[in-house]
Order: sequence, then structure tokens, then C-alpha cells
Amino acid sequence: MSDTGKLEPYSFSVGEAAALLGVSRQTIRHWCNSGKLTPFRVGRVRIARSEVERLIGQVGAEQIFQAQQRSKARHRAERKLAA
Repeated sequence: MSDTGKLEPYSFSVGEAAALLGVSRQTIRHWCNSGKLTPFRVGRVRIARSEVERLIGQVGAEQIFQAQQRSKARHRAERKLAA
């Protein structure tokens, strides 16, 4: 994770990046920890727009769709367990 000292003009919070990609915040954190995304920190963790676009181009829509489906299935299971 890089410390840029200034906010990039087009960057997203972990939650915003997750919403854009249709995955959970935990998936974004996992991708940051595994090196799939390179975040930077200005107070809080931020994801550059270019990183989100690179991820889409690199892994493609199919892998993002699969991650979305796993995330949705996990949330459904968690809701059932909580009930």
C-alpha cells in the first residue's frame, strides 16, 4: 500500500469500489491483500479509479461476475444463519 500524501482526483473508498464492482468490501480487502488491487492510504484506504479499471480489464467481467455470485451466496447464507 502506498502513502501518497494526497487524495487522487478519482479514487474510491473500499465500500465504493465494492459497490462499483458488485462485490463485498471483504472481497476488495482480499484483493488488496493479495496484490490484485493496489490501494493507497490518505487517512483511510482508497482505491484509485485506474486500479478499478485495470482490474476489470485484467480479470475480465466473467471473474468479477463469479465473485459477485459468491458474495451474494455468502450473504444469503449469513442471513439464514442469523434468522
